[in-house]
Amino acid sequence: MTTFATNRWLAGGALTLVLAVGLGTLRAQEAASPVTPPVVPAAIPAPIAAPAPLRVAKPVVIPFDRQPYQVSVTLGVAADLGMSHAEATRLVEQVREIIHARMGHSWNAQIDLASLNDPSTHTALSDRTAEEWTAVLEKSPFDKKLALTLDRVGTKYRLSGIEWDKTSQKCTPVVTRETFDRRRLPVLASDLAFAVFRPLVTVIAVTENTVELKVRGGDMLPPDSSLVPFQVGDHLTSYIRHYDKKQQLRRIQEIPWSYLRVDLIDRGYVRATQITPFVSPLAASKRKAESFALKVTPYYSSTTVSVIPRGKPDAPMAGYRAELLNRTETKDDKVEDRLKFRTDRRGQVTLPYDPAHPQQTLFVYSGASPLAKVPVIPGHAATLRLDVPDDAPRMNVEAETELLQSELVDVVARRHVMMTRARAAAQKGDFEQVATFQKSIAELPTLEKFQQRIENLRLPGVQAARNKKDKAQEGRITKLCDKITKQAVQHLDPVVLKEFETEMTELKKTK
Repeated sequence: MTTFATNRWLAGGALTLVLAVGLGTLRAQEAASPVTPPVVPAAIPAPIAAPAPLRVAKPVVIPFDRQPYQVSVTLGVAADLGMSHAEATRLVEQVREIIHARMGHSWNAQIDLASLNDPSTHTALSDRTAEEWTAVLEKSPFDKKLALTLDRVGTKYRLSGIEWDKTSQKCTPVVTRETFDRRRLPVLASDLAFAVFRPLVTVIAVTENTVELKVRGGDMLPPDSSLVPFQVGDHLTSYIRHYDKKQQLRRIQEIPWSYLRVDLIDRGYVRATQITPFVSPLAASKRKAESFALKVTPYYSSTTVSVIPRGKPDAPMAGYRAELLNRTETKDDKVEDRLKFRTDRRGQVTLPYDPAHPQQTLFVYSGASPLAKVPVIPGHAATLRLDVPDDAPRMNVEAETELLQSELVDVVARRHVMMTRARAAAQKGDFEQVATFQKSIAELPTLEKFQQRIENLRLPGVQAARNKKDKAQEGRITKLCDKITKQAVQHLDPVVLKEFETEMTELKKTK
């Protein structure tokens, strides 16, 4: 053992001995003395600290123009097409690659092969209504549903597609693409998805006819510049979503016969002009109402408009004159190249789509009086219904005033002829003949009788227009009656008859 180890061992043994002796002495003292319990002081309760206030994280609000669309794209393949499941899956993968590459981050797109509940043929897609799509998708996380189908027409492959929009709960019509080349299907399918897609905007400010808008995801431009949401000159249709106090959707109101024309674009900001026959139908979005608009794409070659009298859907207005103008008429620009129509027995006119002038103006006339003047984009919808004022009271008054005018012309002519012949007879001294003419002239309808007949037309006509709350028609009826009254006063002035009687009396004295 080394010297260091020896010393450590000796020190350890000595320490052990000291501890043993000390412990023995302590135990002996405890046994000799009584045990006194220690005094424990009363516990003082510590003050309860107030809990730290909970900090609730505010939800992150993503600006509308930074919100990508949540899009579901499904492709249904007809069973009789002869395409295997592996081939269909590969086709969907190719479509997915193209859509992601061209749209970038502006779409959060889920692209799948159609399930059993999705349409797989053109017929099934056409038969599915917007209400049926809404019932299935209203509570889904998707803003858009793009349903595509693939089937065959003869030797051609036919791709069909629609878009369902959650905001408006409306569907586009079925749009198709056809090809003989199977290799083109991925490109055509993705092009069809872009063709039926309608960009969405929200209204942020309205000043007279100028509307400021924010484009959904508009600040995230797609990699493919041809897919930017809007171009200057595009048109949009407007919707208002109405909510109750609990922010539950009550109804969706489409603004009829109204469009927004895009005038300026700055990424996600758009300024547009409101084209509408109504007074300020749009307002900025508020708590209980939000205003949105969707891009208009003419899918049809024409639009059939049914002209119906307001309140009488079963009485179409047949034989009425209609005109379609491709621009707004001004005093300096009288539009001569207008299309003229007559409503058929069903009260319908067919308006052709003009790519050079998408937005046009439709006039409907009753006689010479305009019944309606509305903007329209032919081809945007297959059919439209135009409710116009029931013009029956005015037409009745107009027909009666025309008869009165004919009678007035006849009375004035007969009176003039008899006065001329009476003067000739007076010159010859044949006052018996003069008396006969004077009697015949006195039997002609007087101004007072004409005025009474005019009032008999005016009062019921005006009352009928007031019952319909149609101030325009009331004004037209009043104008028609005022016009025939003025003519009657001018040509049947009683002063003329008095002067004639005086003239005959003087002639009789001289003879």
